[in-house]
Amino acid sequence: MVADYRVRIQIKDSLKKKYKSNQPSAANIAFQVAFCYHIGFGAKSDDTQRHIWLERSMRQVDDLKVEMEAVRPVRVTNERIRKLNNGSFTQVDLIHEYRTCGLNILQEAQTVYEREVTDMVQAFGSLYFIPLTLNGVIGHLLDELRKFEQSKKLRMRIRDQIATSGVSHPYYAESILNVANSHTKLGEWKEAADLQEIAIKYIEGTNRAQSWAVASIKSSLALSLSKQGRSKEAEELLVQVVKAGKRDLGQEHPDTLTSVANLASAFWNQGRWKEAEELQVQVMETQKRLLGYEHPSTMTSINNLAMTYSNQGRLFLSVHGVPPSKNQLVRSWIRELTEQNYTQPKITITLYT
Repeated sequence: MVADYRVRIQIKDSLKKKYKSNQPSAANIAFQVAFCYHIGFGAKSDDTQRHIWLERSMRQVDDLKVEMEAVRPVRVTNERIRKLNNGSFTQVDLIHEYRTCGLNILQEAQTVYEREVTDMVQAFGSLYFIPLTLNGVIGHLLDELRKFEQSKKLRMRIRDQIATSGVSHPYYAESILNVANSHTKLGEWKEAADLQEIAIKYIEGTNRAQSWAVASIKSSLALSLSKQGRSKEAEELLVQVVKAGKRDLGQEHPDTLTSVANLASAFWNQGRWKEAEELQVQVMETQKRLLGYEHPSTMTSINNLAMTYSNQGRLFLSVHGVPPSKNQLVRSWIRELTEQNYTQPKITITLYT
């Protein structure tokens, strides 16, 4: 159910097109379409359409109930929490897909997902993984539409619902982290940090503390602490995150490199330019070798390093062709930085000593 809502619509439509009353598989196809209308999969829940297709399948309403019970145990735990065991958390970036399609698709997606949640709650209950997962997508859609307060209210409602089931619910930690995410969107860093600490303690209590997924939550907590001026505490957490990344993912994994860059930022925020520079050079050189000079991630690392040089009086950034001030030039490192598919000024980097 995490898949694009348009995929669900296509599946339902394909079943209907495939149906031919004189084919051996006709009854089975008709039953699948009836089930779609029964639970609201790919279409609004519709009793009339369900009845029509159920008759074509020559089966009864009780058979739909049996089918629903068969579906229930398909996924009994949240994917993110389940993967805390092996540290390999991945998620399809649906929001990026909708964003590239434009505002109309984002708004359409919100409408469809909200309708699906209504139907799925009626079919399975509010604490079943399907409506919870769909609500998670809605939260991200609201964030993308910059409806941060609305997103926070949704996530807090889901968290409170899950809390009634106790800490054993598979979405317990996830619901807390989703609310924390809303706090960060609104710049409510203390509230975010408090919830992130609760989630970390809960997950560590389940003997999953060595996974990369826990480390990634610590990375988010470090940001929340840093935003409150608690730089030293943030640094201590980020050191743990870097160690976990190197151990669990490898030194050259993108997430490990991101953690190193975050630690460099922690040094940067404390004015520890030399330590920040050493880490930023490591990240930049690795990304140049693995991704190429023009990759957006490489350019970001170059920009970070440039800012560190600038704060040491060793760099001047020339934007839109405006020349640098006349300082004593020892050597120049000149490169036009342009990100493909991004709109930003061309930057000339000139390095001084």
